[in-house]
Amino acid sequence: MNIRFSPDAARRELTPVDNLFFLNFMPDADGTFVKVYLFGLMQCYHGSLSDVAIGDALGIPESQVRCAFV
Repeated sequence: MNIRFSPDAARRELTPVDNLFFLNFMPDADGTFVKVYLFGLMQCYHGSLSDVAIGDALGIPESQVRCAFV
């Protein structure tokens, strides 16, 4: 089964982002890495999205996703 990201569901939910991310990591982070982190964080908080491939959802190769997590 493949679950797709629903923009409607995302509007009804919240994903907390620690301020340390903004202060310590975001200033030096690559934009793609920020997208991967935030999307992955959202998946952690909303289990129904856990089957969504991050690369597919963001339109980037899986190799970039792996690099972002490293």
